[in-house]
Amino acid sequence: MRYLIIKIILLFSLISGKLYSSPGDSLLIKLKLVTNDVKVWEDLSVSLEITSLYNKNIFIPKKVSWGHIQDSSGFVCYQLQKKQGDEFKDCEPSGILDNLFLNEEVDTLGTNKPKTLRSHLLGYNMPAGTYRLRVICFMSLLNDIGNVYSNWFYFKCDKEVTRFQKE
Repeated sequence: MRYLIIKIILLFSLISGKLYSSPGDSLLIKLKLVTNDVKVWEDLSVSLEITSLYNKNIFIPKKVSWGHIQDSSGFVCYQLQKKQGDEFKDCEPSGILDNLFLNEEVDTLGTNKPKTLRSHLLGYNMPAGTYRLRVICFMSLLNDIGNVYSNWFYFKCDKEVTRFQKE
């Protein structure tokens, strides 16, 4: 009975998009923006919560580098897609994030002690449309575990959102 309850809770979490963990790993990664109805540049602030369920310490950089999935330049890389018709297609970054992962100082992620990382969706033009965003954490760079994708976070822009827009 206990196993069935745990299975139902995990299934609900996956369906609701609130929690994602790849099969066989023990990391929970939750991604979100300030809002799913983006109106201004500040709404594109990203929050990523990483929780380890391992019985050992997991290492992450003290200063986390962010990049684009297309160039794999960071420890955490964005994958942004825009809805076109009935499907989502990858968006090409309009700039380059100068955040190469240099593997310098590391921090420890203890068991059941979540760490929240913050960034901004820099490097993308955001014309009006429906989008989804996820990240991949390249955990294998510092650990003997696989890389982990976050959940998809869905959002929309009713009008183009730019860095220097006036409300």
